[in-house]
Amino acid sequence: MKIRADFVTNSSSVSYIITMHQETAEKFKGLFCDFDKNSGKSRIFDFLKAQLLKSEFIVKPFGNVYYKVFTFHKGKDMKLFGKPSAEYDFGSMSEEELLKYIYGEYFFHKKIEIIEGFAAVQMPISVQKNSDVV
Repeated sequence: MKIRADFVTNSSSVSYIITMHQETAEKFKGLFCDFDKNSGKSRIFDFLKAQLLKSEFIVKPFGNVYYKVFTFHKGKDMKLFGKPSAEYDFGSMSEEELLKYIYGEYFFHKKIEIIEGFAAVQMPISVQKNSDVV
């Protein structure tokens, strides 16, 4: 059992709600993706955008805000972080490997906020319904 900031969990998985405001994300895509052309950021952006658009969960009051729940297994899905992005060949990564990398570098380390238009919220419990489990 692990004690986290404000809740207790013995779950072996973790869930994140990822949101994307489509108009903002498209507007600022160049700022994120062109910063370092060899880092795989363009593939990461396109992958996340496609996953959220595919989810069909949308909130209309604030424009087109898409959301999706992603669930990861803490042990086995944590093997793809810690290395510099230059050490990865993003073009040859499978979607599963890319998602694990995104989990480690962008969800777990909260770097997703550097992609304008995207945000993440960690759930205190594992959410299986309407989620992709990796």
